[in-house]
Amino acid sequence: MVMCCYGSLSSTCVVGYESGHVCVYDCNTRQMLRELQVFKEPGISLCSQSHLVISMAVASSLGSCACGSTGRYVVFCSLGEEMLSSRLELPNNGVLSLAIRGDDRLLAIGGKDGMRVFLLTLTSRVRIVDYRRKRPLALLPNHSGEVNGVCYGKDNTLFSGGGDSRIMGWEIYKNGNR
Repeated sequence: MVMCCYGSLSSTCVVGYESGHVCVYDCNTRQMLRELQVFKEPGISLCSQSHLVISMAVASSLGSCACGSTGRYVVFCSLGEEMLSSRLELPNNGVLSLAIRGDDRLLAIGGKDGMRVFLLTLTSRVRIVDYRRKRPLALLPNHSGEVNGVCYGKDNTLFSGGGDSRIMGWEIYKNGNR
């Protein structure tokens, strides 16, 4: 299970479950407000393969979230009354970490997305996506092994940590163009 809190004083909680469901809870009343199955059951959900939710990030000002799984999709969900969704397909399975920049414009995706030769992964990349348009913008290489974590700092610097035991800092689109 993965969980993100948002809202004034983190009054709302979004939880992703192993079943592929995403639920929105009111932390004050402990009541479930909404539920959406984002991964599982062909014909009903957005992704026809059964995958558990293993990463999540919330765009507070937009009232939406991004969910990653063991599969090759990132699913975007609106957290309002109608939990509408869309998805972005990636070339490789395994979305291990997601982070949305403070202005809710950029999504960083870390995972098992690497350049492969035969069965060896030579380098792994962090993907940068325009969160609002759901369009890929950049690939940041230099990790060997999977990218286990991504996060934005207070100055919008992106940090990534990988299976190579390295932490990298990236200054991308810091001038407000993206």
